[in-house]
Amino acid sequence: SRMSSVSFVRIPISNVVHISDPEECAFGFVQLVELRDRPSSRFVLKTLRESVRFSPEIEEYIRLMSSVRSKYVLPLLGVVVEEDGKFKGLLTEHCDGQTLADWSVSSRSSWSSDASFREFCVLMSRICEGMSDLQADGILHVDFKPDNVLLQSDRSGALVPHISDFGLSPLLSVCSSALSSSGALSGVSGVFGTLGFISPELETTTEADVLS
Repeated sequence: SRMSSVSFVRIPISNVVHISDPEECAFGFVQLVELRDRPSSRFVLKTLRESVRFSPEIEEYIRLMSSVRSKYVLPLLGVVVEEDGKFKGLLTEHCDGQTLADWSVSSRSSWSSDASFREFCVLMSRICEGMSDLQADGILHVDFKPDNVLLQSDRSGALVPHISDFGLSPLLSVCSSALSSSGALSGVSGVFGTLGFISPELETTTEADVLS
């Protein structure tokens, strides 16, 4: 199958150099890092609270996430592994820009101009294209929100979106079930997303209405 032919890079944790303090998040920690063999580039490392052994299901999720090719989706570059080979975290490109949430607040006062409105429409079209690319590869984001859209400007000054954290919640749920009863990922359940952005029907059922 196409998925079985997709490979992903395993990066030894010894090759990772931390250049910022870790920030705690729902699934573990996020921090800025460099790689010893690529010291001029910066990346984002998202680590679990506790490493977990690879399973066929975990590898399948990672292959699926690694298969995405879209200019509007932040790519997964590889997975970081412990010395014993356990899965520790995900490595992505570092997008040095503001989020869609921050931009929408800072730019709201200028949306009344024709130029700003056209910029807004182009940006939304690009975000929709990125989400369409994800779905074309069989991936549901499940935690799509303005904070998970990172923005950068191209050479012309136009905003380029980079959709991040796609498929992360289901992967963490699989990791959670693979861990012991330590509770390291006990906050991850079968309902994914962020309150205020999830489909309203998920408050009462795990069956998502794709039209909502």
